Amino acid sequence: MQLLPAEQHRVEHRMKPPNLSKSLIIAEDAKLAAQVSCKLAARGSYLPVLAGPRLSRPDAETEVVRCNNAVARSGAQSIYMVGLSKAAHSHLGNYLPIRRTTYISEGSSLTGLGGETAHDSSTSHPLTWGRDNLGIGLLKALRERRMIEFATGPSPREVVESRTGHLVVCEQGHELSEVIAANYAYALGAGLVIVPNVPTDVADAILETFYSLYDHPDYSARELRQDLRARLRSFCGALSLPASPSLTFITNKLPFGFGYSEAPSTHLFTYPDLGMAIINGFASAASNKDETVAAVVVDPGQTPAPEIATAAELLAQRGTFVRGYRGPAANVRDVSQMIEHFPYDLLIIATHCGDAPGYRWTHEFKDAEGRTRQLVVDIALGIAQSEDDPDVVQLTRFERFHSLDGVLWNDPEKAKKIVVGSAIVEYMRQAHDTQELKPISKETINRVLGSAALRMYDNNLIALPTAALANYRTPIIFNNACVSWHELSERKGLHRHTLAGYGRRGRGCAPADYWKAFRQAACSRTLVGPTGGLSRSTSPPLHHDRRLSAMAARLPFGRTARNFEVVSRGLGGLAGTAQQSRWR
Repeated sequence: MQLLPAEQHRVEHRMKPPNLSKSLIIAEDAKLAAQVSCKLAARGSYLPVLAGPRLSRPDAETEVVRCNNAVARSGAQSIYMVGLSKAAHSHLGNYLPIRRTTYISEGSSLTGLGGETAHDSSTSHPLTWGRDNLGIGLLKALRERRMIEFATGPSPREVVESRTGHLVVCEQGHELSEVIAANYAYALGAGLVIVPNVPTDVADAILETFYSLYDHPDYSARELRQDLRARLRSFCGALSLPASPSLTFITNKLPFGFGYSEAPSTHLFTYPDLGMAIINGFASAASNKDETVAAVVVDPGQTPAPEIATAAELLAQRGTFVRGYRGPAANVRDVSQMIEHFPYDLLIIATHCGDAPGYRWTHEFKDAEGRTRQLVVDIALGIAQSEDDPDVVQLTRFERFHSLDGVLWNDPEKAKKIVVGSAIVEYMRQAHDTQELKPISKETINRVLGSAALRMYDNNLIALPTAALANYRTPIIFNNACVSWHELSERKGLHRHTLAGYGRRGRGCAPADYWKAFRQAACSRTLVGPTGGLSRSTSPPLHHDRRLSAMAARLPFGRTARNFEVVSRGLGGLAGTAQQSRWR
């Protein structure tokens, strides 16, 4: 296929989002979830599928609450717990309405499931499929209105063609993500391709090339970009793109869309929050609020950023409430509180960005089984001035596990070399809950991988929001900086678009692409991220921090023909505290 330069092949795409089904699946058993999907899915609507809460995490209850909130945003009337453990069933039962919840385990009869909306499979034979390539088999069964059953042999290597011009490309590695991808493709009339899993070490090396694109003395950035595009396309094989294509990549790590500049694309992570991301995006689109009501622009003054003033003017002319942080107002404390609490639809940040220097701490402790463990942790700090005391600072600590018992944390063979067991849970308890664990050695390092610090007026901002960004919104975020927020989106489940994370001017920025994407975001709310949304009266209630709700109610908000507010002192009155270390 001949590659057309992006600037010569621009096609506007505006897809109508599907309705959300009144049924919803929460699953741990992917194949059973596929069979239940065959009974419940209907053309023109998206059947939401969520992964069960990860109860082995230290914040297990938060996992349950987030799952409940996604159900609430979907407006589902019938909830099916498919192959969940007894513990997950018990935890979710404390939140979800019992009358509308059905528990399905392996061996349960699916006869009569879904009532009148269920597929009528009595006149057709089930589709027999192998044990892999699950997403393709499910989408074929959905289109043919058949049940699916599984054999022990391998599955056919084939693709499902698109009926609408949209193509979904899903990377292997998580079977439940393939089930979600198939339901997503079915709702959109899209085609589906399953591509092989890219080994973790290979993917990490490619991401590192992206992050250090301008640091190679022997190669030009243009040469490296061309090589990256070629490598990303090679992982996907010979994709047969439909006419006027658009793409959704469901990926473990890599931004495959970078290799396909001839088609607009978006990216979602396969794990852990794929189901939540799709629910939140479709729920926001279904609310008919296709406008940008509130926007925030941030310019710390660390680099020339004329696009900030232009963006503010364009938005204000469209009747958008614009809140601007410039110079000293763009400090770590006020911007971090704004990112987490202010109810914005669009956020634009223009500054320097990169992995921050930090520290490497070595800890020795005993895990729950009494075994001696050694965990090496890399730490980067974000420092913000205290709101109340000028002699006190607030610290944000980003932690990245470097190695456990001498084995690198990102070693692709880690599972074969060590048993993680309770080591991480016990570390979190001793180091953060009881604070009894102290490092046995410390050293400074030049770079903490993945910290992706944004340079504010006073210090580095390491964004580790503890709640959903803006709490009730599905914001579009432009991070116009040297480094993408890939790591942040992976940590918080943000919806990633190829339009985000452009390089600073003089460092590979694509102004035409940037402004085209910005205008699209300013004019339309169809490109939505995975945060926000409100429950309906018939849904289980959203559980959230009441303090944040009260804060949001007090925030200045308005809408006039030319409404632009430059913040001079930030969000005064918000009671912020230092963020704790994030789980990885």
